[in-house]
Amino acid sequence: MSDSTSRKQSKDAARSVVVTLRNNTPFDLQLNRNTESLPHGKWDEYPPAFIRSGDKGAWKTESDELMSGTEGRVSYNILDQSHNSVSVNWDDPFQGSDADGGSVSDTNRYKLDTPGPISGNNVEMDFTLRYLG
Repeated sequence: MSDSTSRKQSKDAARSVVVTLRNNTPFDLQLNRNTESLPHGKWDEYPPAFIRSGDKGAWKTESDELMSGTEGRVSYNILDQSHNSVSVNWDDPFQGSDADGGSVSDTNRYKLDTPGPISGNNVEMDFTLRYLG
């Protein structure tokens, strides 16, 4: 997504979220399309099918109706031998507070760092998946 395109679309949409997931593990991540959810808004940039070890992936959603926000959830399978997964979710409502969150299937092996408190109409949320061993 180019900077000029991103700025233009964010300016046109009432709400938008750019989500980045950093993969700081020794394993690749594969998008689980069966768990994709976007109850509010539309995809402006789809999540990548794979996020390689040591790399990051980004996607963008934005509001698609008057006085609405955007909310979604994406899950990736961690391509380790234990069939683990990581999920991230975001919410940038038209009214109220922004929210982010996520989970990992094995908290003994992985940790997901979430962005924490974020506010604004067009926001960026950066998540980091770490390997604990």
